[in-house]
Amino acid sequence: MKRTSPSSVDVAIEDRLFGVWLIATDRFSGVRAALSLSPRPEGSTSRTSTGSFLFFDTTAGRVFAGPSRQVFLRDLDAIQGFIADPSRAELVLPVTDRSEELLRFLFAQACVLFLALVGAFLLWLGMRTLFPDPNAGIGPH
Repeated sequence: MKRTSPSSVDVAIEDRLFGVWLIATDRFSGVRAALSLSPRPEGSTSRTSTGSFLFFDTTAGRVFAGPSRQVFLRDLDAIQGFIADPSRAELVLPVTDRSEELLRFLFAQACVLFLALVGAFLLWLGMRTLFPDPNAGIGPH
């Protein structure tokens, strides 16, 4: 988040591969507030609990942060505090510092390693079939 005026900020949410290569970016301009809202329709008398979602109140109206961006709902107090404090110029909230995100990352890397090993084994089997060892026979020839 970067401050653009005393009352608004611009938000850029970046997806990075391995925390290095930029894959995608979502941008929200003129954000005046961050809100946690329930998608319950107005006038609903339902007592069923629904989750809260992160919305940004911008100059163009309310904007849903996106389904994959709900991880930042935990940081709602920090986001609201940053928007309310005009003396702060920038706020960076890394998701990789969280243990569950680290576990997801490590699990994904373990899956990739497992698939690479299976692929190498299948390649080895294929090469062994194409080029058999002439010395693999039993007894003298």
